[in-house]
Amino acid sequence: MRVRFLTPTQRSARKSCVAAAVMTLLLGLPWSETALPQDIGPQEPQGPESSSPSSDVEQLKEEMKALKKEVEELKKKRAAAVGQPPPPAVPPPLSPGTIREVPEGMRERGHLRQDPYAAARVDNAPYDPDLKGFFLLPGTRTMFRFGGFARTDVIYDTTGGVNTSKFVTSSIPTGPNPGSNTSVSAAPSRLSFEIRSNLTPGILRIYYENDFNNGPNATFNYRVRHFYGQLKNVLVGQTWSTFEDADAIPDTVDFEGPNSWIFRLQPQIRYTYALSDQHHISVSVEEPGTEAPATTPTGQAITATSPTPDFTVRYRYELKKFHIQTAGLFRSLATTITGAPRSNVLGYGVMFSGAWTFYKKDNIMWQLVGGEGIARYINDLGAGSGLDVGLLPGGGIKTQPAYGGYASVQHYWAEKWRSAFTYSFFQLNSTSLQPANTFKQTQYAEGNLMYSPGAGFTMGLGLLWGQRVDKGGDHGDDIRLDFVLQYDLVH
Repeated sequence: MRVRFLTPTQRSARKSCVAAAVMTLLLGLPWSETALPQDIGPQEPQGPESSSPSSDVEQLKEEMKALKKEVEELKKKRAAAVGQPPPPAVPPPLSPGTIREVPEGMRERGHLRQDPYAAARVDNAPYDPDLKGFFLLPGTRTMFRFGGFARTDVIYDTTGGVNTSKFVTSSIPTGPNPGSNTSVSAAPSRLSFEIRSNLTPGILRIYYENDFNNGPNATFNYRVRHFYGQLKNVLVGQTWSTFEDADAIPDTVDFEGPNSWIFRLQPQIRYTYALSDQHHISVSVEEPGTEAPATTPTGQAITATSPTPDFTVRYRYELKKFHIQTAGLFRSLATTITGAPRSNVLGYGVMFSGAWTFYKKDNIMWQLVGGEGIARYINDLGAGSGLDVGLLPGGGIKTQPAYGGYASVQHYWAEKWRSAFTYSFFQLNSTSLQPANTFKQTQYAEGNLMYSPGAGFTMGLGLLWGQRVDKGGDHGDDIRLDFVLQYDLVH
C-alpha cells in the first residue's frame, strides 16, 4: 500500500475542517457518550492517482455537513428529553428607572451623617448611580437596599448642663457653670431601607430611616426620621421640609449641626416640577404647629392652635458642581387665652442656600434665613421652644422676628483625610412681656479632622465652641471635644 502525503495546502484545509467539527461538538453537546458521533465511516486510502486536492476538500466539506446535521439532531433530542431543566434565566441588570443623575459635585462631598442620601430628588434620580447595596427581588422590577451606620461619640464638655449627645447651643446654661462633663453616646446610630420600583405610571421610591436620638443627654430612644413615598414627582409622607436644603448641610462631627440650620422632619404632600434639567420648582402642604408660651405673666393658660397647614414654595437651580436654592414659608398661628377670644397672626420665612465645589472635592456651602414666627423650623429651637409668637400687653400675640445664617468650608488634605470649618449665628427678638431669661442669641463654631482608612469606616475629632445670650444679657459658653467612630452599612 502506498501512502499519499498531502501538500501543505491540503493539510491546512483538512485541519481547519476537522477543528471546526470538534469545536462544534464540544460547544453544542453535553459531556456524555450519547452526544458523540458513533461512526463517521471508513476512510479510503489515498494516493496520487486516486484523488486530487480539490476532491479531498470537497470530501471534508461533506463530512462537516454530516457532523453538523448529527449535532443538530442530538440537540433536538436533548431539548425534547423529559426532565431536562431549562437553562437558567439571566437576571436583568439593576436599573434606577430614570435617566437623571444627582450632580457629581454633590456626590463627591464627604458626609459623615449621609443626610443628602435621604433627600427626595426630581424624577427619583438615585443619589448613587451605581446603585451600591441594592438587590433585585426575583421575578419583579423592584429593588431593595438596606443602609445606615453604627456610631459612638465620646464627648467632653467644659460646661455641664449642656445636651450631652448633641451640641444644642440653646441648652448652654447662662448661670453658674456646674463643671465639666464627659459622656458616651450611640444614639445617633441609624437604620434605613429603600425600595425602588419601575411601575407603569412612573418610578416609585419608598424610603424609611430611623435613629435613636429621640431625647436629650445621650438617651437611646427610637425615632422615625424619614418615611415617605414618591411616585414620579409627587411625594407623600415624612421627610425634610421643602423649606430646607439637604445638599447644604455641613460635614460636622457633631450630630446636631449648626444652630441656624433649617431642620424640620414632618409629614407633607409635595409636588416638584422640572422646568429643565437645571431649574426645579416645588410646592408643598406641611404639618403645622404653633409654638407659643404656656402661660401669661399672670398665670393664665395659653392654648396654641394652627388654623391652616404650613405652605412652602421652593426654587432650585443646579449645575454639575454648583447649586443655589431659595424658598418661602407661610404659616397661620393662633392662640387662645382662658377667658379671651382667639388671636390669629400670619408667620412667614425666606431662605437662601447653596453649595459650590470649587477645587477637586473642596467645597463651600451656606444658608441664610429670616422671617417671623419661624422658631419651629430652626435647629437650635424647634418644637417645644414656645417662641413662634410672643405676648402683647393688650392680651394679643405677635410673631417674633428671627434671622441667622452659616457658612462652611470643606477641604481634603489627602484622599483619606478631610476637614470642615463651620460658623453659624442665630438671633430671635422677643416681645417686651417675655422674661429676661428668654432665648435671644446663639453662636456655633466647629473645626474637625476626619480620617477614612477604608470604605465604610470613619473616625473624626471635632473641636466646638458655642455661646448662648439671654434677653436680659446673661450669657454662657461651652467648649466641646467630640471624638466619633462610625461604621457604614453601605458605602
